[in-house]
Amino acid sequence: VSSPEINFNIAADYEFDVSANWMTRLHLDANYVDDQWFSAYNDTVVEGLGDYGEIQQEGYWLLNGRITLADSTDRYAVSLWGANLTDEEYDIYGINLQSGFGFNYFMEGAPRTWGVELTYRF
Repeated sequence: VSSPEINFNIAADYEFDVSANWMTRLHLDANYVDDQWFSAYNDTVVEGLGDYGEIQQEGYWLLNGRITLADSTDRYAVSLWGANLTDEEYDIYGINLQSGFGFNYFMEGAPRTWGVELTYRF
């Protein structure tokens, strides 16, 4: 239940000097989650409980990235990061509520998010 057959992750990092005192780091990662069921009944119809075949999430990819500018001592840094860059719509949980309420409930995964991170190490 809720355990995809395949999970796959790949990441790449690249670092280069911008000047004698500053460097840039680039990071990109992709995560694949295979088809998954949110019910132990999987694709069967259970009498009086509804169609459990609808309680699933098809496989999806998530793409995340980060670009960082840091001083050569790595004491100061500023990063711009993004998660789910392609704004993939996916569910992380689902439950069949057909028998009691007449619908299925799904919890959506996080949409595209981004942020800025400032770092000072002392």
